[in-house]
Amino acid sequence: MHPNTSWSSYPLLYEVQIRTPEFTMDSDAIPPSSPPHASATIAPNSPFFEPRYNAFSPKSSSPPPLFSSDDSRDSVDVTNYESPRVYKNKRKGTWWDNRESAHHTPEPKKTKISRNYDSGVYMLSDATDSSEDLLPKHKSPFPMEDASEQEAQMSTVETEFNTRLREGIEKNLEIYEWMVLGLRDSDITEIGDLASVIKIAHDPGNDLPAEGQYRSMVPELYVDLRQNNLCRLTPSLFDVHSLTTLILRANLIEELPQEISQLKNLKTLDVSLNKLKSLPFELLQLLTPYGSLQRLTTLGNPFLEPMSSGRFSVGHDRPDPPSMFFTDSFHPDLDLAQYEGREQLPDLYESLDSCEDLEQAVWRIRYFESWVHAFGGDERDEAEDDLEDDGFYEHHPELHIEGVSSVSPRYIARTLVSFFDQAGYLLQGSPAQPSPDDGNEYPVVIETNRGTYGAPSSPFIPPSTSRVPPLITLSLIASFKERAYDGLSIEGVREVLGEPIPHEADAIFIRALANDEGGYGEFRHCHMCSKEYVVARAEWVEFWSAGYGVFYPLKVRVCSWGCVPEEMRSRVERVLVW
Repeated sequence: MHPNTSWSSYPLLYEVQIRTPEFTMDSDAIPPSSPPHASATIAPNSPFFEPRYNAFSPKSSSPPPLFSSDDSRDSVDVTNYESPRVYKNKRKGTWWDNRESAHHTPEPKKTKISRNYDSGVYMLSDATDSSEDLLPKHKSPFPMEDASEQEAQMSTVETEFNTRLREGIEKNLEIYEWMVLGLRDSDITEIGDLASVIKIAHDPGNDLPAEGQYRSMVPELYVDLRQNNLCRLTPSLFDVHSLTTLILRANLIEELPQEISQLKNLKTLDVSLNKLKSLPFELLQLLTPYGSLQRLTTLGNPFLEPMSSGRFSVGHDRPDPPSMFFTDSFHPDLDLAQYEGREQLPDLYESLDSCEDLEQAVWRIRYFESWVHAFGGDERDEAEDDLEDDGFYEHHPELHIEGVSSVSPRYIARTLVSFFDQAGYLLQGSPAQPSPDDGNEYPVVIETNRGTYGAPSSPFIPPSTSRVPPLITLSLIASFKERAYDGLSIEGVREVLGEPIPHEADAIFIRALANDEGGYGEFRHCHMCSKEYVVARAEWVEFWSAGYGVFYPLKVRVCSWGCVPEEMRSRVERVLVW
């Protein structure tokens, strides 16, 4: 130490000595020089000090200590520690580290704060004010938690519907009436909650329950939705399997969905005063032995009606029956088929040459033929064996007749088959399906046990009978089936394909969107093979008897030309002669 220099000239060394009075030097330890000299070497590791970590050491997350230093090792001199000092340089690192100064040491990189959504709740701790890539709005797993917010977004009509629905479910009521509310399809989406209703058994109290008092807890639900603005209904409605009565009178329904066949316990269906041109073929699955349907009311719909009740019953003094399948007390076909059918059939065949309304006579022949065997029992003779039929085609269900209380409709006639390409456009030369606007002037094919009436002499034959769909159709069907796994909508699949796409593919996308409207999905099921399809390749309408002079039009759609019965796409070999 210079004789004229005091300890105050060495503030750094003085501070270190005061803070570390407990350190003692062993005989073999080499303490660092103080103040440091430019020519000094780095001291070896000493047991008196912690291991040295520089500012870039990966072993320490704490910031390095800050000590006084000089601008350059070349200018180290004792005058740097003399007072007064106007400015004192500082450097990072330990005070005995004599390597390069802080000005030659790169600053450590600042830690970049990023949003880690998996680490917890993001609270904008990185001081950003951007709203990009924010988390989606939280949705509570408990439906009633945000009930007030949801109800605020609902229409008044939907709120009233849901209120009545919840009140009824809480009380396990079996009768629900939502009449004249102006309900739309989107307003009744929660009607599927009726599936949770149970039948409340009678409480016998302290008395011993009587025999048979305990019954099924499955209710018999009655739902009345008349005089609203329903068009396609909602898929959840057909999940209510305990529904026994469904009133849809005076709505705007143009087509009943295929899912109606799920209502196996439905006994009464009223679709009067709607815009129905035909009924789905699946309606037959609601009849015995598949379902329980007993009464169907369809008055006031613009149905296809090639043979009206009035025209059919001309020359017969019989009252027109109500528009229903049957009642337990009266069925107009029972006595007609059993007592008059056998007697009238021979006369009808003989009078074909001279009758004024030939088509009416053929309809009667087919009508009586379809019922004679059903009610003839074992008393029929061998000549009547050819009257037995459950319809003429393989897709017809076997609706067995097991008595007056389970009579089912029978197939009578059909329209010509319309064939479409994979985009849904009518093939050139193929007959189009009739419309109620055409009146009753369109060809109808009637197959009797003695021949066919109304079949064209040169029927349209499709180019192929293969059931394998074209490559474009097959690819899009596969994409639609996989889109749920990728979280894509139908529009999303369309965007993935990009532009341009084939015209047929674009038409299939349009049909898929139309099918999916209302939440029913883009697929329909073939009536023949039950495969899924988006665009029907062929369709026709069949007329089934539902009482004397009452014929319901049931629409049949199939997924390929090969699913059309061979008898329908070939030349008729046996023509009814008169």
